[in-house]
Amino acid sequence: MRFACLVMFFLFQAGFSFCLETQNKELNFVIFSDCHLKDTTTIGETILKNIIDRVNLDESKPEFAVCLGDIVELPKNASIQRYDRTIDKYLSITGRLNIPLYTIAGNHDLEHGEIASKIFQEKIGPLFFTLQKSEYLLIFLNSESVEKNSEQMQWLEKIFQKSKEKKIVFMHKPLFAVNLFKSFDIFTTQYLKDFFEKNNVFVIFSG
Repeated sequence: MRFACLVMFFLFQAGFSFCLETQNKELNFVIFSDCHLKDTTTIGETILKNIIDRVNLDESKPEFAVCLGDIVELPKNASIQRYDRTIDKYLSITGRLNIPLYTIAGNHDLEHGEIASKIFQEKIGPLFFTLQKSEYLLIFLNSESVEKNSEQMQWLEKIFQKSKEKKIVFMHKPLFAVNLFKSFDIFTTQYLKDFFEKNNVFVIFSG
């Protein structure tokens, strides 16, 4: 069987709305990514506010929104206090959304050590989780930990063993490198490609 996943990449500045046909209705949702917020005012903050406003006014009435990671962009040696303030800024802006928001971590969100990772999980949510929507199983992954024997992938394998639904995967890093954009090494890419292919993954969203 040929690999059937559709791998898609999106820029933060635009934001995208999608409709997938289901048995009962369309699954309508919004995706944005790479806010790259700082604890000072940036253009990313303005763009994020504009996206929130556009989503709230969207007449197609999306059911939920997904942020594909890289909320934060701070120097690696930035203090935990700066990281914490930037996470709070993201939550304050996105708190105006009138639909549920599901956020996954990107590499910039997880490069500040264990304390920062703990703050992310306490204030935003787990690093990997699933959600059922109609006949689709939505899978939100931490793309910084997708090695074959990692805790996350062992968890996902158990999920796949029990689930027969079509699956939609959301993760920050793209499965395949595009131009100079760094993704996984070739061995991890092949492992994920084979793993997703045999487990009825319908589409992958990355950003």
